[in-house]
Amino acid sequence: MSDHLVLAHGWGFGPGVWRPMLRHLPEVTFHAVNLGYFGPGDTSLPTQQQPFVAIGHSLGVPWLLRHLTSHRNQCRGLISINGFSRFANTADFPTGVGRRILDRMRNQLQTDPHAVLHAFQQQAGLPTPLPLPAKPDITTLTEGLTWLCEWDEHNTLNHWPLPMMAIASRDDRIVTPAMTEATFSQETIHWLPEGGHLLPLTQPATVASLVRTLLP
Repeated sequence: MSDHLVLAHGWGFGPGVWRPMLRHLPEVTFHAVNLGYFGPGDTSLPTQQQPFVAIGHSLGVPWLLRHLTSHRNQCRGLISINGFSRFANTADFPTGVGRRILDRMRNQLQTDPHAVLHAFQQQAGLPTPLPLPAKPDITTLTEGLTWLCEWDEHNTLNHWPLPMMAIASRDDRIVTPAMTEATFSQETIHWLPEGGHLLPLTQPATVASLVRTLLP
């Protein structure tokens, strides 16, 4: 049985987003990717041959799809939480988010990053914003918005050869139900009635229970 997880967080957050969920999974070990939005990052993946289940939240899902190619022999499955394979809308993906919204966020980051991050947290379903470091890394946050605008891992997801689960919320205002249904096959989606875009924080026990079902 694999009880090792590789975790990749989403835009505007850090590895701490996993703490509430992990409290309900005391039996697992984990390696958390840090995209570096609030200090030095660590985007390494395990180099040992220990098997793992990969879990991505939001932007963490396409990040994993792009970076797991050389780790397929170790990976035993992929779990998406509030995730997607592409984010911005295109002619063949009209349910995606408008690029002008992302461009506006990029521009505002240069002058008031805290306002952008707090607005994003509120849109994601947090009634009270989380405390932020005094100096978020604007360069890395801007790069993340570029990824959201440009990355397209739809083909990678469609040819994903391993067990797959998508955990989504009916009241997610960032990755909407329509966007989720346009991304994942219906049989892989586990819907939660509420919890917004931050299910590892708002529904940690339920998410942990679903994660456990995919551990081999």
